[in-house]
Amino acid sequence: MSKVLMGVKHHLAFVTINREEQLNFFDYETLVELKNIVEGIKLRAYSYSKKN
Repeated sequence: MSKVLMGVKHHLAFVTINREEQLNFFDYETLVELKNIVEGIKLRAYSYSKKN
Protein backbone atom coordinates (compact mmCIF):
# COMPACT_ATOMS: atom_id res chain seq x y z
CA MET A 1 0.00 0.00 0.00
CA SER A 2 1.24 3.48 -0.88
CA LYS A 3 2.23 5.72 2.01
CA VAL A 4 1.21 8.85 0.09
CA LEU A 5 -2.06 9.19 -1.81
CA MET A 6 -2.96 11.81 -4.41
CA GLY A 7 -6.20 12.77 -6.08
CA VAL A 8 -7.23 15.60 -8.41
CA LYS A 9 -10.64 17.26 -8.43
CA HIS A 10 -11.57 20.48 -10.21
CA HIS A 11 -7.93 21.36 -10.97
CA LEU A 12 -6.90 20.90 -7.31
CA ALA A 13 -4.48 18.21 -6.17
CA PHE A 14 -5.10 16.56 -2.80
CA VAL A 15 -2.15 14.80 -1.17
CA THR A 16 -2.65 12.58 1.88
CA ILE A 17 0.00 10.97 4.07
CA ASN A 18 -1.39 7.46 4.62
CA ARG A 19 0.44 6.10 7.68
CA GLU A 20 -2.13 6.00 10.46
CA GLU A 21 -0.30 3.24 12.34
CA GLN A 22 2.75 5.56 12.68
CA LEU A 23 0.64 8.70 13.31
CA ASN A 24 1.54 9.86 9.77
CA PHE A 25 5.24 10.01 10.64
CA PHE A 26 7.54 10.82 7.69
CA ASP A 27 10.21 8.23 7.01
CA TYR A 28 12.61 8.39 4.05
CA GLU A 29 10.36 6.28 1.80
CA THR A 30 7.36 8.52 2.54
CA LEU A 31 9.42 11.62 1.80
CA VAL A 32 10.56 10.19 -1.55
CA GLU A 33 6.95 9.32 -2.48
CA LEU A 34 5.83 12.83 -1.54
CA LYS A 35 8.65 14.39 -3.58
CA ASN A 36 7.69 12.32 -6.64
CA ILE A 37 4.04 13.28 -6.32
CA VAL A 38 4.88 16.99 -6.00
CA GLU A 39 7.12 16.79 -9.08
CA GLY A 40 4.29 15.10 -10.99
CA ILE A 41 1.88 17.85 -9.93
CA LYS A 42 4.34 20.49 -11.13
CA LEU A 43 4.67 18.75 -14.50
CA ARG A 44 0.88 18.56 -14.88
CA ALA A 45 0.52 22.25 -14.00
CA TYR A 46 3.26 23.21 -16.46
CA SER A 47 1.73 21.21 -19.30
CA TYR A 48 -1.73 22.60 -18.47
CA SER A 49 -0.42 26.17 -18.55
CA LYS A 50 1.19 25.55 -21.96
CA LYS A 51 -2.18 24.43 -23.38
CA ASN A 52 -4.00 27.55 -22.17
